[in-house]
Amino acid sequence: MPFIDIDGNTVEYEVKKGRSRKYIYLRMKGDVVEIVLPDEHWLYLVDPRDVERIYRKSADKTQLLTANGFYFDGQWISGRDGESVLRRESGKYLDNAVKRLSDLMNVRPKGIRIVDTRYWGSCSAKGVLSFNFRIACLPGEMREYLVVHELAHLIHFSHSKLFWQTVEELCPRYKEIRKGLKKFRF
Repeated sequence: MPFIDIDGNTVEYEVKKGRSRKYIYLRMKGDVVEIVLPDEHWLYLVDPRDVERIYRKSADKTQLLTANGFYFDGQWISGRDGESVLRRESGKYLDNAVKRLSDLMNVRPKGIRIVDTRYWGSCSAKGVLSFNFRIACLPGEMREYLVVHELAHLIHFSHSKLFWQTVEELCPRYKEIRKGLKKFRF
């Protein structure tokens, strides 16, 4: 596998094709920088600066999940079977938090789904809240923010100024929490 040297560290990179991709994108996958090309790009000149940028951006992040397991509640749980642990724990937390916070916000979601998605959460136009099953790995304040954020979409469907005011009422430190969420990846 090709590599570049960054501050004395050997950083490997890999170029792959992504069938459904429209744009070139770079990401960390474990310890390897992955460069994914759309089908129509058959030639790509790797710029070491791009590899270094992605490596440095990811170096200070906490990795929630790897191919071999994940951290939960301060402990390492190995294997894919751990996903069921996270789904169960996320479900318990979300049942309680959504009920408690929806009462405070005077809203009623139509349902709650626990999903495997690249987003932390979403709210459908029909009022169904979806949360990533990895939410159980987050600190409590971040989980609470995510629930408030999605419930606020039941009042204001867009990310308007009124939406953020609604979020701020129950989560005054939401700006700091949003920045902190960027440290977690999967």
